[in-house]
Amino acid sequence: MDVLTQTVNYNPPPLSLSGDRHGLFSQYISMMMAKSQSQRPNTAYDAKRYLEAIKTSLEMEE
Repeated sequence: MDVLTQTVNYNPPPLSLSGDRHGLFSQYISMMMAKSQSQRPNTAYDAKRYLEAIKTSLEMEE
């Protein structure tokens, strides 16, 4: 029995978040979804630190 395996690459459109003038949140999501492990944070703690750092740059509406 032959099994056909197909890999599909999907690049979702960049996210746009109100108040993210520099596109940092979109970059964060791309980093988290990176195919190469070396491009992703090493630990959940590192991922959280990156997210906390960009949260301060977001201008959220109240």
